[in-house]
Amino acid sequence: MSSNHTKPSGSLFNDFVGAFKDADAVVLLDVYKVPGREKESRSMKHESSIANSKTLAEAIRKKYSDKPTIYLKNPKQLPSALQNLDSRFMLHDSVLVMMGAGDIVKYTDQLLGKR
Repeated sequence: MSSNHTKPSGSLFNDFVGAFKDADAVVLLDVYKVPGREKESRSMKHESSIANSKTLAEAIRKKYSDKPTIYLKNPKQLPSALQNLDSRFMLHDSVLVMMGAGDIVKYTDQLLGKR
């Protein structure tokens, strides 16, 4: 997960957790922060400490305990994290969805061997 939008809070956060219901496995990266885009107010700082990728991963694990859910603070860990997933998730016809903002595309290219 990588996003430059306001993070979900409260019931929206719970709805967001449910959005991963049909995924076989979930790997979340830190939220992408655009430097200088938003000055954080005290309430935004509080919200970002509550609703972040790590908290989202924990909530997904709690709700879907049988779903492999990985939180990565460092996106450079992505290739090894994907290799370590159970082989049933990395079949020839598997689909890997990479969504987000910022430099997520460079990691997609890296995984595809383009760089």
